[in-house]
Amino acid sequence: MARELRAAGFTVQLHRDLNYRGMVKAIEVFAANITGGDEVVVFFAGHGVQIKAGSYLLPTDIEATSESEVEKTAYELNALIDKISEAKPAFSLVMVDACRNNPLKSKGRSVGATRGLSAVEPPKGQMVVFSASRGQEALDRLSEKDPNPNGVFTREFIKRMKKPGVRIEDLMREVQDAVEKLADSISHEQRPAIYNESRGNFYFFGPTTVQTSNSTEPLVSTQTKDEKFWEDVKAAGNKEAYEAYLLSYPTGRYAHLAKANIARLTTSNSAPAPAPAPAPAPAPAQLPVNKPTSTNKLVAKQPLRIAFAYVGPVGDGGWTFAHENGRKEIEKAFGDKVVTTFVEKVPESADAERVIRYMAAQGNKLIFGTTFGYMEPMLKVAADNKGVKFEHATGYKTAENMRTYDSRTYEGAYLAGVIAGKMTKTNVLGVVASIPIPEVIRNINSYTMGAQSVNPKIKTKVVWVNEWFNPPKETEAATLLINGGADVLMQNTDSSAVLQTAEKMGKRAFGWDSDMTAYGPKAHLGSAVNNWGPYYVKAVGEALEGKWTTGQSWWGVKEGAIDMVNVAADVPKDTKKRIDEIKAGLKDGSFSIWKGPIVDQAGKVMLAKDTVADDKFLGGVMFYVKGVEGKIPGK
Repeated sequence: MARELRAAGFTVQLHRDLNYRGMVKAIEVFAANITGGDEVVVFFAGHGVQIKAGSYLLPTDIEATSESEVEKTAYELNALIDKISEAKPAFSLVMVDACRNNPLKSKGRSVGATRGLSAVEPPKGQMVVFSASRGQEALDRLSEKDPNPNGVFTREFIKRMKKPGVRIEDLMREVQDAVEKLADSISHEQRPAIYNESRGNFYFFGPTTVQTSNSTEPLVSTQTKDEKFWEDVKAAGNKEAYEAYLLSYPTGRYAHLAKANIARLTTSNSAPAPAPAPAPAPAPAQLPVNKPTSTNKLVAKQPLRIAFAYVGPVGDGGWTFAHENGRKEIEKAFGDKVVTTFVEKVPESADAERVIRYMAAQGNKLIFGTTFGYMEPMLKVAADNKGVKFEHATGYKTAENMRTYDSRTYEGAYLAGVIAGKMTKTNVLGVVASIPIPEVIRNINSYTMGAQSVNPKIKTKVVWVNEWFNPPKETEAATLLINGGADVLMQNTDSSAVLQTAEKMGKRAFGWDSDMTAYGPKAHLGSAVNNWGPYYVKAVGEALEGKWTTGQSWWGVKEGAIDMVNVAADVPKDTKKRIDEIKAGLKDGSFSIWKGPIVDQAGKVMLAKDTVADDKFLGGVMFYVKGVEGKIPGK
């Protein structure tokens, strides 16, 4: 569906597997980008339920077992409809292709007894379409052997939306009949439901004006935005106009023509000048005043489009949440000079390359990838998009248009270790570890070294989950550590599961990446937090000012990127004082965490006495220090 809408000239925001917070944010960002006169399409595929008179779209993290819980943790369809209407688009189409098997129970009868989503009354200018009528269930496929991955409604809609000159009302009636016929062929009852309050006529591919039933005057233009812009570009006919089109619509339907005309004009400009004409030719038609006509003004007047790829869900705590706070700092610092978007839960796989390529194709000129596993995919995309700047978190490879940035999380781990060394009663610490890379090994060692600096008896046990975000695995790992004698836990994973497990089992633990006090107030000893805001603001400022260059940055306590916050009240005063002293020493350079002698598990000296580790050494740490039990996976 996203592909077909892009082909029709729409600027598409694609989100997959959103949790509730992500769903709310995605809709807010989408609605905020709607301007009066826009033509808007919203497509939802997933699960929906009816509760009383309301219809709810279900996020992926819903754990409700009753109607009342759904009302609190799902997104009401009418709220979506109202939010779009408030933005005053010229036309909006909301399509809901939802499975509706509903196991939830109310205090009275089962919700499943009234299948389907309830009827709606869309506001003026809007059409709402359900893939099935009330009381019916939507087919995902016609049979188990059906190779088409789309639902029956979606496939029939896509088949017909490409027909030129078909009004949306006629298109939807055709889809209605086709779906009903297919469903009937397998003895299933399904007919899409249409609720229409739109005005004029809307076409995906069709005429350039809309007419009311009693007037021949244009009501709104049904041209997509890039079509409207293209008409102005053709009228101008100059290189700057074609470049302006490509900057605004890099994957628009006329992008190939724009590139061809730029090449033609470039070749023409490099040829010998023709003889002077008897009189100067009329000035070419100019683009609208809000569309700058010279390349050097384009960058200054158009907002910088910035995209973030997140490895986990935004949620309200942890690694991705900390990056999301940094993104908000950008918006706060630069206002309408920037437009930021994000995609969450992007796996460290081939999907990462697809998402990052999509971000570049959407016109984003600065792209942040926020996890180690995006390094190779970003390098590939950067090589093909020289006009885009790429920022990769925690990696070590760069290119002319890609640089790396990182936070010295090991400083936070060391501070946590100092507290843990004083608070443990068993002298056994535990770490729930994510991926066996130098960053994580370095944090385990730093945690242990911090604890040993105040308690030489410390031993540290490690359980690996081999994922950055997996709350069930993190919970299991924390439980194993506690059952193995660890009474103070730290993690290098993204959720709050470790702290919550410690709370339930009467042990102590730390928040990681963001302040997690609220998740386990009794267990919480402090949170080692990342503050990405300062770096993000610096990076965006450089891009806006034309001062961005490739390189590597690694910020810590000194730059305000790392801190230990909300230290528990029962931590001894002398320990809190020591924490403050260490932070002050890290800021002014008088204290170094990785200073020799440092030995590994076997007693081998890895860093000589009084030698301070440089960043190259720290970036290659793949050994456990003395006191850490077990082996690094793969070694």
